[in-house]
Amino acid sequence: MLKAENGNRPDVQDLVVLITDGRAQDRVDLVSADLRATGAVVFVVAVILPGSTIRLSQMLEISGTNETLLIVDSGFDGLDTAFSSMLTKYFCPTDLCLNI
Repeated sequence: MLKAENGNRPDVQDLVVLITDGRAQDRVDLVSADLRATGAVVFVVAVILPGSTIRLSQMLEISGTNETLLIVDSGFDGLDTAFSSMLTKYFCPTDLCLNI
């Protein structure tokens, strides 16, 4: 996982973006902790589909923090410009990204 022999660059911050329906079918706590222990930032996008719910505790186990957890409550249609703006603000909090 995130190893140089797999193409990982050791001098660059690792970022993992997970898009999920918010309901893991397996144990996410150990794998997520191992992933974050590598120094990777884990960004979780939990997409709530009509008529479904998410397991918030699982999503927090994966992301490790509320700051990298985004809950999209309008299905995949919610992945719009507001979503991309939120990602930009998180990953580029200064004015450096204004022209992107």
